[in-house]
Parts: sequence; C-alpha cells; structure tokens
Amino acid sequence: MNKRHLAIAILCAGVLTATFPTTAHAGLWDKKTVVKFSQAVEVPGTVLQPGKYVMKIVGSPSERNVVQFTNERENHVYATTITISAERMQPPDKTLLTFYEMPQGQPEVLKAWYYPGENIGREFIYPRDRALLISAATSQPVANSEATTQAQVEPPPFVNEDRGAVAPAPESTAPEVAAAPEPKEEPVVIAQNTPPPPPPAPISEPAPAELPKTAGELPLAGLIGVLSLAVAAGMKTLKASR
Repeated sequence: MNKRHLAIAILCAGVLTATFPTTAHAGLWDKKTVVKFSQAVEVPGTVLQPGKYVMKIVGSPSERNVVQFTNERENHVYATTITISAERMQPPDKTLLTFYEMPQGQPEVLKAWYYPGENIGREFIYPRDRALLISAATSQPVANSEATTQAQVEPPPFVNEDRGAVAPAPESTAPEVAAAPEPKEEPVVIAQNTPPPPPPAPISEPAPAELPKTAGELPLAGLIGVLSLAVAAGMKTLKASR
C-alpha cells in the first residue's frame, strides 16, 4: 500500500515538472537562467515551443531592463524584450515565472520573472495591440509599450502648497503674446568734476566820435550883430512912442 502511494506521488511530481518550467542553473550578474517549458509559451514577439531556453539580462550595467531568450547553446536569439519592475511580498526560493491565464487551447503568456531570493522581478511588456487582446482574454491589465512610453514622457506633478496635494501641472490657457522689443539703453553721461568756464567779458561800447564842425565862428558873429541891430531898433521905436 505504501509503495502504491509512493508511485502515485512520484507520478504527480512528474506531471508538475512537465507542466511548469524548471530552473537548471542560474548566473549572478546577468541572472542567466535555463528553463524548460513543457508546452508552448508566448513571450513578447514570439511563441517558444516546448524545450529548454536560456533567459538572461543583457545591456549595460545601468540598464537592467532588457531580457533575452536564446537556445541552450546561446547561439540563436529568439526574442529580446523590454521589462519593467514587478514586486512581490515574499522572495522565491527558486526561479519563479508567472503567466496570464489564457483560454484553453492557446499558449500560456509569460507575465513576470522573479530571480531566486529577490522580491523585485521583471514584468514583460507586450506590443499594444497584442496587450489589448491578452487583457480582453484574461480580464487582467497587461503592460504594453504605448503605456510605458506615455509614462516616461508624462510631465512631473507639482505640489499645491496651500492644500498639500499633489496634482498634475495645469496646462497654460493664456493666449500667446509676442514679446515687445526691449528698449535700447541710452548712453549714460558720467558727470565730471570740472569747473564751469568763466563768463564772457562784457563788450565795451566805443565812445561816440566827435562831430565834425560844419561852420566857423564868422556866421555866429554875424548873427550876434543882427540881433544887436534889432534890439537897438526896438529901443528907438519905444522911445518915439513915448
């Protein structure tokens, strides 16, 4: 009876191993991981058929969001995709892959990858059109390339100091006004400590020139003689009348 139960347990373990991916070995820096899929699995850009594959992070040390899928020999690349951070409460003891539950008959869709001992994993980003179809089939939100691009270019929020709330920065609705040309600066005259010039000297008027003499003393003597005669005649007339 115990042997029968042991055989059933071994059979169940084999079914679980065939159903879910298993980790063969893993790297450290690039987190290289060998996984075995027992059924077709969709990753961004392609569908991986049952078999062994290598998952690893590629790119520079500062860019740790690109994951590549290759064959076991790593001489053929099946897909290179962008990921975003995904967090879980408890870090897994071994490699953990999560999937979107697709309807029966469709390949499972890979959702996220968690490296052993880490609670921050990588969620895979799908093209927008494919993400909408997966979301409609599973009733789950699916990270897509368009949403990620919009999130990267979205303007940062501003803080309302009066209410202490964080809100998106409002768009300016004021009409654009052409800037007036800046007035040209007039040259500045710097005052100098220079004494004023002396006032001009007054212009002296020239003395009137002496009038030229127009007559001699002879006419004057004649005028005096005539007056004397007139006075004498008047005296005679006065005496005669007495």
